[in-house]
Amino acid sequence: MTDRFGQYTLLAGAVVLVMTSAAVGCSQFAGGDEAPSAELLPQFREDAWFLPDEELLGFIEIPDGSFTMGSGEANATEQHTVDLPRYFIGRYEVTVAQFRACVDAGGCSAGDIHALSGPDDHPVRLVSWHEAVAYCEWLTTQLQGWSGTPDPIRRLLRRDGWQVVLPSEAQWERAARGTAGRLFPWEGDTIDRTRANYLRGNVVAVGSYAAGVTPEGVFNLAGNVSEWVADDWHDDHQAARADGSAWRDEPRADRRVLRGGAFSHNKRDIRAAYRNWYFVHVRDDRLGFRVVVSPFSPDA
Repeated sequence: MTDRFGQYTLLAGAVVLVMTSAAVGCSQFAGGDEAPSAELLPQFREDAWFLPDEELLGFIEIPDGSFTMGSGEANATEQHTVDLPRYFIGRYEVTVAQFRACVDAGGCSAGDIHALSGPDDHPVRLVSWHEAVAYCEWLTTQLQGWSGTPDPIRRLLRRDGWQVVLPSEAQWERAARGTAGRLFPWEGDTIDRTRANYLRGNVVAVGSYAAGVTPEGVFNLAGNVSEWVADDWHDDHQAARADGSAWRDEPRADRRVLRGGAFSHNKRDIRAAYRNWYFVHVRDDRLGFRVVVSPFSPDA
């Protein structure tokens, strides 16, 4: 039986096997393939809610400017120009350890306890859209109040009213495609399984597949987990926001956009312009998220 991803639905026993493997730190894929070796995986700060041990806590600046969104291909929008203000996107997907810190602090809930059972440095999965938004709200509060928050992140959050939110669909695509309209997040149109985690049996640690990093340094925008973004699902972008902010219906619909494709998807489904959707309440072991520090309003 297939689900709306067009992938075979996992049987209950298979789900238990996947999560059990993750719980003991197994990084193997189905068929015995392993994640690329000899890669230096990121380090994280226990005193900073397990955010990356980097100058800006893992946030990468994407400068302001115009870009062409969409490709006109199947499962992508028609081409249109978006004029985005600058923002900062997470270098990595949100990890199990980061989400667990939110749950332990009472800022998040885990509707599926298995969301907390994977290795600390793997992307958190089995979280609904609303649970991802709750994490963003909690992290905003922590970074606003912490004396260790680095500039310019601290200034933007405290003084200028920016928020940690899910990326808008335009912000996500700009980070993945750049201004040149890349087919995949990396430069060049060549794809193989040294660049992304696809056609595999499980997720890998964030920061794997250094050959698939964007020129700005963002990892895993193709494959690994499909990522929730802020926008309601629309079949086309005829009324999309020209400033790249999230396109929300009033009242809000119950479908949200997913970007990036997951470990089980094929190479078509991990193209940088490829779009998909799921219902807001769904928790699936192929769904995760990353965050942005953004001038756009939070997705409450």
